[in-house]
Amino acid sequence: MARRTLSSVPASVSDALAQIYADSEKNVKCAAVATGGGGAVCGWLLGTPGASATVLEVQVPYLQSALSSYLGSAPGKWCSAATADAMAERALTRSKELWLLKHGGDPQVRRCGCA
Repeated sequence: MARRTLSSVPASVSDALAQIYADSEKNVKCAAVATGGGGAVCGWLLGTPGASATVLEVQVPYLQSALSSYLGSAPGKWCSAATADAMAERALTRSKELWLLKHGGDPQVRRCGCA
């Protein structure tokens, strides 16, 4: 049986993250959420230099009940654009909540969802 290994950050993702992280001086922050195969993004986010100045939190609600809890209710479909949108919206809300608890003011937050 072939052994699976973690993939390295694709160059296009690394370049995009480096550009986002370069904006950390402009107060750009993010909270990320992924589930299923999208969980690889967590390692990419945290494994790219500059993450500690930008990433507020990363969540991976893998179990269906965990995702329901994160969203506040069960989604209509577990893997859909609407669910990805709801996850991104919740992460956006969380990033603002986390930042306000510590710093006050409104950070520039980016909203992105993928499924």
